Amino acid sequence: MRRQTHATKALAEQVIVVMGASSGIGRLTALELAHQGATVVAAARRDEPLDSLVQEIRQAGWKAVAVNADTTREDDVAKVVNAAEELGGVDTWIQVAGVSVYAPVAEMTAAELRQVVAVDLVGPGLAAMAAVPALKRNGRGHFICVSSVEAEVPIPLSGAYAAAKHGVRALLASLRMELEHDGTPVAVTNVMPYSIDTPFFQHAATRLGVQPRPVPPAYDPRRVVEAIVSAIDSPRPEIVVGGAGRFAIAMHRLFPRLAEVVIGRVAFRAQRSRIAKPRGGANNLFGPVTDDRVRGTEAGAANARIQRARALAGWMVAFLGVVGAGRLLRRGLMQRRA
Repeated sequence: MRRQTHATKALAEQVIVVMGASSGIGRLTALELAHQGATVVAAARRDEPLDSLVQEIRQAGWKAVAVNADTTREDDVAKVVNAAEELGGVDTWIQVAGVSVYAPVAEMTAAELRQVVAVDLVGPGLAAMAAVPALKRNGRGHFICVSSVEAEVPIPLSGAYAAAKHGVRALLASLRMELEHDGTPVAVTNVMPYSIDTPFFQHAATRLGVQPRPVPPAYDPRRVVEAIVSAIDSPRPEIVVGGAGRFAIAMHRLFPRLAEVVIGRVAFRAQRSRIAKPRGGANNLFGPVTDDRVRGTEAGAANARIQRARALAGWMVAFLGVVGAGRLLRRGLMQRRA
């Protein structure tokens, strides 16, 4: 194994690709990186949100270009690489694009399943296949992918998304080992947020009859952006965003079956809003939407601490309730045997 070094340029000197920059985490990431001096290559499927993003960045005196690109198409991904290389070469690639369908696994269509996997797993794969050679040509660099806590902890009604994110985590781990083996100075980071208050949930396809919502607590998207910037400055293999995410992962690793029972008790109701949304309602699964918002419709920052405290208390009550029920059942069985 050759020695691997991850020293990169200062952020203000970098050309950074943000794939999936039209709204939510991707848009906020592009704005923050541009604010810190980076030249941003903003890519997404629809021109209007990209144009407004680039206009906002340039009006502030910062640097950005827009590239209309679909992360599931090899030619489009290559087009993004070419745009970055015209500006001096790719220094960091940030893969954010993601879609979802909220439905029981048995009620999804084959087309819905394929599309979620295409965007959320094949997309990062195509990005890595194009970005890593470009990063090598530039001497060194960083491939960052925003996945999810669901890469480790699946939840009901989100089976396709969770499966794709599990695949992404394995893909990134394999890529990281291969680069380390070859001594290639390219870092790989998997950013794994818990629920984030972005329009992702309003954009998602659903078969629930209502608009899906994040399992609380929903964190401010700036928390993810801060994790991304931190990773650029100090590369790490994985970063979990949100204390609830760290708790869920720890619980699932220590008590996997118990964790599934607890999640099952909480997640079915928690993911259903009171806003009606019919099957086939407006979504971004098979095509882009014009919405360029950064934040979603959950509680604002002023209520974030209260929301987190209530959510974590709810998780603990469910956890203790399942543990207590298990102990009572075990005691009853022991008494019966006696």
